[in-house]
Amino acid sequence: MAGRPPLPLGTVGNIAIRKLDNGGFRASARFRSRDGQLHRVTATGRTAASARSELKERMTPLLRAPQALGELGSTSRFGDLADAWLDELMADANTSEATRADYERMLRTLVLPTFRTLVVREVTVRRIERFLALRQTASSGQARAAHTILTMVMGFAVRRGVAAASPVPEALPLPAWSPPRAAEIDAIRAAARDWRTAQGVRGPRPDGQVRDLIDVLLGTSMTIGEVLALRVCDVDANVESLTIRVAGRILVRTGVGVVRKPYTGVDPRAKREQLSGFAAQAVARRTEGGGDDVERLLFVTRNGTPLVPHNVRRAIREILQLAGADRLDLGRVPEPRIQDETPAIWQSQ
Repeated sequence: MAGRPPLPLGTVGNIAIRKLDNGGFRASARFRSRDGQLHRVTATGRTAASARSELKERMTPLLRAPQALGELGSTSRFGDLADAWLDELMADANTSEATRADYERMLRTLVLPTFRTLVVREVTVRRIERFLALRQTASSGQARAAHTILTMVMGFAVRRGVAAASPVPEALPLPAWSPPRAAEIDAIRAAARDWRTAQGVRGPRPDGQVRDLIDVLLGTSMTIGEVLALRVCDVDANVESLTIRVAGRILVRTGVGVVRKPYTGVDPRAKREQLSGFAAQAVARRTEGGGDDVERLLFVTRNGTPLVPHNVRRAIREILQLAGADRLDLGRVPEPRIQDETPAIWQSQ
């Protein structure tokens, strides 16, 4: 006959109450620590309730004991698991500082507010699907970013033996990305043109940079950071066409601020793109003036410093909402936006 199954690591068994000869009560329970050892904890009180309460109080520090990486289990908090994954990520020399910072930001802003206090075994397929569906209604980019972080954290849990399998691959896939339709392009460009120009809007009037940046995003496969990193020397204009060289991106580094990070020659993101229509016109406008400084960025603040990607992304979200194109997430989708079979849509004025 099979014996009683062992308690899961870090958990307490049933509490037993016994009346003592002196009229008091003793409460006792088994506790299995995260190293697998079984302990019996007891407490006494004048009443059964007070003995039980005292026992729970004695159990509290045991249940909240700090967890080392090897002690994580299915009953560990997701927040502890995420911290362990983040520690491993920060120690990975093959991951750039900018990527590590991006992943940490996405973890803390998108995932932890919902999952931090859950135990690992409570991160189920159904809970992930509901979470991603809510993120999708806010922003498809946020949903994809959250999906990426959950995939990596739960994959880490499987590798460390904290979970038998990851629930993320079993969740319903996110909607496939589709390019903006012709009507959406027209609406987005109109919204960008009218953004913050109405009477009564506080703050400085737009200087046309966000409008031009959106035109470039609509006409290329570049990210926001890559467009912000464009310099005069990256633009090659001739009689027939205009070509830009994607040679870096703007990012924010902790303790440093906004910087331009160039792509190396072997970086697959380094490429050339040929522009036409409104995208080419936008780049041409940004290259006008400015003297002979070929290293000058096309998009800068009034002080001549690089624009902050987060601020630009927020402005773009406002414009997409005004255009009724919330489903789109310009500047984050890796797939090319210009489709060979429908070039006229992208070149419409």
